[in-house]
Amino acid sequence: LVDCAQESADEHGEVQQREAAAAELRATVVELEKRHEAAEAAAAELRAAVGEEEKRREAAEAAAAELRAAVGEEEKRRETAEAAAAELRAAVGEEEKRREAAEAAAAELRAAVGEEEKRREAAEAAAAELRAAVGEEEKRREAAEAAAAELRAAVGEEEKRRETAEAAAAELRAAVGEEEKRREAAEAAAAELRAAVGGGEEA
Repeated sequence: LVDCAQESADEHGEVQQREAAAAELRATVVELEKRHEAAEAAAAELRAAVGEEEKRREAAEAAAAELRAAVGEEEKRRETAEAAAAELRAAVGEEEKRREAAEAAAAELRAAVGEEEKRREAAEAAAAELRAAVGEEEKRREAAEAAAAELRAAVGEEEKRRETAEAAAAELRAAVGEEEKRREAAEAAAAELRAAVGGGEEA
């Protein structure tokens, strides 16, 4: 009986130990489960953090690419600005040359204008003399036209007198013709009278 009781007690202690071990194992499993879940949560957070970091890296790379592109564009604009500045300096140099040439041309033009002004004054003086000469010639022409008008009037009067004389001569010739006809008629009548007178004497 003692042995049986001992064995029963040993078995009971063993069962208790097993139950305790099982309880510890269950607690360990629960703890491990919790740690697993925490690890998964931490892994998820880490993956999220890695994803965010990846996004930030990609954004940084995109920003760096944009910055490089902007730097390239800025370099191109700088080179373009330098080229434009060089062209502007060249254009300014050309403009300076043209300005100097224009000033020289203006000086020549002023000299030419001065000469032209002298020639204009001389031409005006010559024109004034010519106008005076034309005025004198106009006076002489008017006097000549007046004399010609008087001459034409005298010629007209002479023509009228000539026509009057011709009309009078025509009338005179007509009168002479009539007188000639009357004379011839008188002569014929006288001849007839003489003939008649001579015939009577013979009878």
